[in-house]
Amino acid sequence: MAAAILRFLTGHMNPKRNGVLISTAALAEIFGVSRRTIERAVKILRDNRFINIVRTGRSNAYFINASIIRCDKINEKTYFDLNARVLFSCTEMAQMATDMKKMEMIMHDDINASLSDLFGA
Repeated sequence: MAAAILRFLTGHMNPKRNGVLISTAALAEIFGVSRRTIERAVKILRDNRFINIVRTGRSNAYFINASIIRCDKINEKTYFDLNARVLFSCTEMAQMATDMKKMEMIMHDDINASLSDLFGA
């Protein structure tokens, strides 16, 4: 499984940064295995220094070797430049669409309330 994941990551990485941002759940869905199986395989890759992992919210950014993570200075502050290709499963996309719709409704209600406060409608 570790070799299959490494092939997948290298096949889908951002060629400029050798990175892929993807959740464990999406990898499990793609490979048809449990999240625990993915976690064990990823641990093998990390422990043997094939990949580096940066946690980003609910997903991981996987980078092929340590030299890929680059720091940039912007306004005298150091930032990680995590320019990775982002992959989502269909399940995750459906959930994001639902979440985005809820956010739009909340924002719409907030805007209407603000307009009412401003113009006394």
